[in-house]
Amino acid sequence: MNNFPSHNQIEILNAHGPYDHGLWDELAADSNTTNNGNSINGGIFHERSKHLVKNISKTISSHYSEEEISQLSVIDIGCYDGWILVQLAELFKFKSAIGVEPRLKNIQKGKFARDFYKITSNVEFLQSDIDSLEKVIGFEKFDIVLCLGVLHHIESTPDAIRRLTNIAKHILIIDSMVIDRPKKDEGQILRLLNLRDIAYIDGPQIWAIAAFKYETPYFDGSTSGVPIVNVPEERLIRMSLDTFGFSVEHAHHPEETAFKKAFQKVRGVRETFIVATREQDHHVKDVNTSVKKKSEIHETTFIFTEIPPQLLSRWLKSVGMNFNLPNQDDSPKKRVKHLLIYLASISPTSRISRMFLKFAKLTREAQAIVVNLSRSPLDKTQFEFGKYLLKRGDLSEAKSAFKKITSKVGCDWRVFYRSCFFLTVIARIENDEIAFVHYQQLLNIANPHFPISTAEGVEWVIKAN
Repeated sequence: MNNFPSHNQIEILNAHGPYDHGLWDELAADSNTTNNGNSINGGIFHERSKHLVKNISKTISSHYSEEEISQLSVIDIGCYDGWILVQLAELFKFKSAIGVEPRLKNIQKGKFARDFYKITSNVEFLQSDIDSLEKVIGFEKFDIVLCLGVLHHIESTPDAIRRLTNIAKHILIIDSMVIDRPKKDEGQILRLLNLRDIAYIDGPQIWAIAAFKYETPYFDGSTSGVPIVNVPEERLIRMSLDTFGFSVEHAHHPEETAFKKAFQKVRGVRETFIVATREQDHHVKDVNTSVKKKSEIHETTFIFTEIPPQLLSRWLKSVGMNFNLPNQDDSPKKRVKHLLIYLASISPTSRISRMFLKFAKLTREAQAIVVNLSRSPLDKTQFEFGKYLLKRGDLSEAKSAFKKITSKVGCDWRVFYRSCFFLTVIARIENDEIAFVHYQQLLNIANPHFPISTAEGVEWVIKAN
């Protein structure tokens, strides 16, 4: 009796294709369903799919015992026709396994192939894209989340990873096409990115890019609807994972070691395989703690650091306030140095100015103030003058200087809330409860997250006097 499928069945199988991410006949219980040992409708990406199954299996085996595996819940987001997930579910006998795929045709092609080859599976398949997961799974979380070959078909890598981390209890495995780090142009890009957020205080200047391209839903393995997709740099994936509480445990580039050269020559892309695990501590709390710590460092610099009096005198004169502040070291050499610093601070972004300020032997904190004076110079110079007076115990004149700022229409926002802070300090020292409440309220309106306490400000003034 001929056990080979009929031509009609083969044509229907082909109609459901392409089966280009896995060879279902390899999973068939009856090897006679193949055509002389060759795949009826095999695709070029099966080598990649085998690699993924191998590495995911290795990851699962290294993290869990057999008993633990039997209690695991697994979900594959963007599972295509389910070839990878069905294999994993057969190998490990998970408690539950769900494949989520936005294209109904892909779900149907997997079902037809399994029926065709008489493959049984307890994997449940749901139709949804990554942006609508809650509609099909609610708020359920899974021990292992897979997202293979999906990120380069969506609009935003960080948004997608946020959604994935929301449902991952322990392990998140990502495989994606990626672009290379732009080493040739990264100096220019870094300059244009203007990385001055407090996130970079006392930390590395981490950044990444993504390339955007048009992509239609015409092919089964492409986007499910959006016209523009991003192809991320690996660093962007890592940044996103870190932001949402996952640390990278393992990463490699399959095209460098796993694929045959002939396959890679045809495929011609760069790929990354990443295993990430959820950090033990609640990451949102960690992020908030980090932001608070960095904001304290940032504000401490601008609140408690003084610039040299001679430099301040030059800035005061430039904005029409002629105060010659006494300076203990008023040697000709120092005068020339402070003149050069002043000239550099007028245009701190020019190449010559940046070079000079770098070697001017100012403290990092003083330099941070100097390079900002040219932005709103009147308000910022007035503020530095108020600090100078306050540090020397002249509360009345300091109060006057700060109030000139707070009562000016359209004053610089940062100088405003910092002036309000110092006015609360003066009010506390003078036991003026009405003024204290007034400026504390203004400070809270202007910057509710201001991290320095009035007590710290009072201590700074008292120690100086």
